[in-house]
Amino acid sequence: MDPEHPGVVAVTRRSTNNVQAEGEPITSVYSINLESEDPESVFSLISEFPSARYPIIMHGSRFLSANHITNTTQVIDTESGDLICVLCTPLVNNDPTLSGFEDFRCLDAVVWQQFVLIFRQNWIHLYKIPNRSQASTLHSNSPDHPPEIRPVATHKWPWRIDSLEVSTHDSFVSRHARFMSQPLPPNQPPMINILLRFDSWYPWPVNTLHHYTLSPCSSYHRSSAVLPYLAADSIPFMETSITSHMRLFTPSDLTIGQYGTALWIDAQSDLTSSTQAGDLGQRLAGKVLRSERDSSWDSDRPLLKPGLPGVLLLTNELEENMGTSGSLVPVMVFGVWETHSEWSKVAVEEGEGRIALGSVEGRICVMDYVPRGMEL
Repeated sequence: MDPEHPGVVAVTRRSTNNVQAEGEPITSVYSINLESEDPESVFSLISEFPSARYPIIMHGSRFLSANHITNTTQVIDTESGDLICVLCTPLVNNDPTLSGFEDFRCLDAVVWQQFVLIFRQNWIHLYKIPNRSQASTLHSNSPDHPPEIRPVATHKWPWRIDSLEVSTHDSFVSRHARFMSQPLPPNQPPMINILLRFDSWYPWPVNTLHHYTLSPCSSYHRSSAVLPYLAADSIPFMETSITSHMRLFTPSDLTIGQYGTALWIDAQSDLTSSTQAGDLGQRLAGKVLRSERDSSWDSDRPLLKPGLPGVLLLTNELEENMGTSGSLVPVMVFGVWETHSEWSKVAVEEGEGRIALGSVEGRICVMDYVPRGMEL
């Protein structure tokens, strides 16, 4: 979500009208009016357009949706509804008949200026997409055939990924500049946090989460030919591993906040044992992620100075145990359910200090978290 754009939520569903073919996916973008006294008029429809089946991300006026059959990703202008371009996946040996065996399913994406990073189960692909004026020209010249964009850089993961969540890191320097109304640092690509769980040969994924960081290229400049990511000094770097046990058929999820707080749902409900999953139940746990490669993540600096909004406070105990890379930061347990496994989605808003849990039954639970010593 882009704070400078009115769209706050995008909903993809199957069409039931006569304009769009029945059963085809259609996406609606809504704005929100928090001052409205009528709950039914809080959300206002901005635009509606056809899309691919699986929504990935909305960033400003760009909406990305994936087609898992063709292994392509659509980039759509939410204001006009035009299909800007299609991000294609390169096939090994350039053999289209192998597409069904190559799992390039899109898991997440990051948009920065004219570049898009697509995180797939086996690969990371970097694309450079046309800007609005270029897209308008291309669309007017060939409205029925949007341009197909190939990746300009790639990176292959060592193993297939089961689940993944990425987030651009809002650095301490940028937060401090905004709070003090000072000029922001030069417009450079942000560092990206990656939290993932690799797949396995068993019917469940591995019992370990991995925190990677993807730093921008040190020599990148907008006017140069150097790409912002996936060059020699810009590949995923593993910061730490976190034990997180899984159980067959137990719902799980993970997320990362913009300041580096990771949360996940797993099956480690037996607090008396840290080496195996419980027989029943779920756990909601989290950890403040740190990096060795970002100077704004200094180990001797707390993540929040008094008066600065929107960052998870560190207690003295956490600060004393903080290592250089954060590997000694303890895992925080926010909730344990010993008898049921109904939670399937988790989200965090660090600016407000809130966690949202979604259940398989459609219920949503919103919780506030307050660091020790800060209770009212």
